[in-house]
Amino acid sequence: MSRPYIYRMRIAIALLAVTLLSAETITEMHPDGSKALSVAVDKDGKRDGALTAWWPGGKLLKEKSKWDKGELHGIRTLYDEKGKPAVEETWIRGRLIYPRSQAQVAAGLAKVEAEVMSLLATWPKSGNPGAPSPADEIKAVVRLRQYRWLCGLSHDVVIKPEYTDESQEGAEILAALGELDHHPSKPAGWSDADYTKAKSACAHGNLAMGAGDLVRAVDMWMDDSDQSNIDALGHRRWLLNPVMQACGFGISGTYSVVWAHDTARADPTPQQWQSFPPAGFVPLSHFSYRHAWHISLNPADYTVDAKAMTFAIFALDPQLKRQGTALPLDHDGSNTVGYGSYGHARIVRPNGTIAGKGQPGYAVAKGRSYEAVVGGLSPKGKAPAEISWVVTFY
Repeated sequence: MSRPYIYRMRIAIALLAVTLLSAETITEMHPDGSKALSVAVDKDGKRDGALTAWWPGGKLLKEKSKWDKGELHGIRTLYDEKGKPAVEETWIRGRLIYPRSQAQVAAGLAKVEAEVMSLLATWPKSGNPGAPSPADEIKAVVRLRQYRWLCGLSHDVVIKPEYTDESQEGAEILAALGELDHHPSKPAGWSDADYTKAKSACAHGNLAMGAGDLVRAVDMWMDDSDQSNIDALGHRRWLLNPVMQACGFGISGTYSVVWAHDTARADPTPQQWQSFPPAGFVPLSHFSYRHAWHISLNPADYTVDAKAMTFAIFALDPQLKRQGTALPLDHDGSNTVGYGSYGHARIVRPNGTIAGKGQPGYAVAKGRSYEAVVGGLSPKGKAPAEISWVVTFY
């Protein structure tokens, strides 16, 4: 055997020894002695490789993920207590990009619909003979729950018969007056009782004209980006109010009402901030090019200075890299009136008719991805000083 070959063998063995010394697998155990976690770590003790975790008993999967130099990097799958996949996240260098896979978003929306439709046989009735049929009202609740589910909110909003009764009277008074009015006058021939209900619904509700049906009305309220509403997005923000627990719908001719100011939910989903569109995969069925983007900050986590906040949107390539500078906007503003639990919103909308240097034109289309970046924040505690999220439309 030649000396150069022996020399190369010695180098290879030495490198292998270094590799073995610099990487190992850490195993953690449950109190019952079953395996809880197994993960590769580098020489500094940072997770660096595949991680597998199990529920107590050591047989059912709890998590599978990939790490690189101490950061989550790749697909992270979380399993329920029966060992079935529950969430599939995508992480890039320690940053959560997609909270759910596209397939999970589609399946989640379908599940929301199935859950609500299964309630049709026991749907509560308001006693108002003019109220929407259970079949029509239930479709509107499906749509509302889907929007809330997409935004990570507690979405199990229910119907309160009293709200439906009032909302129907509200829709009928708007039809009688021929206009939208949150504080309608009493038409001739109306009883005091019916007028009281109508006033309550109009004062506590979202109003719409020209929707045609209640599902379309929910979509209109979530869009909310016409010239008269884009400054506040008040209808949208009421439907996304974290503490909403119940609602009720009414419709008369071209006029629709939802009782939207309910605040009965005692255990809202914790949120440092809320956005629409939300982070992750967003279906084209629930967002269009004309929709404004907004973010609202939880006052428990941020001191809000609307003038200091910045909101930029960047187009991303298929590798989720920014393409050029921030997109030009056709609306850029803030609203500090209390619609819902969060008393403010930062509102922007990209301009779909022009593009800046190195940018593709703005389009809400299948496969298009954008990054929203909000700065100029004053966080409390551990809330981030800059908020960013990626949206991919499908």
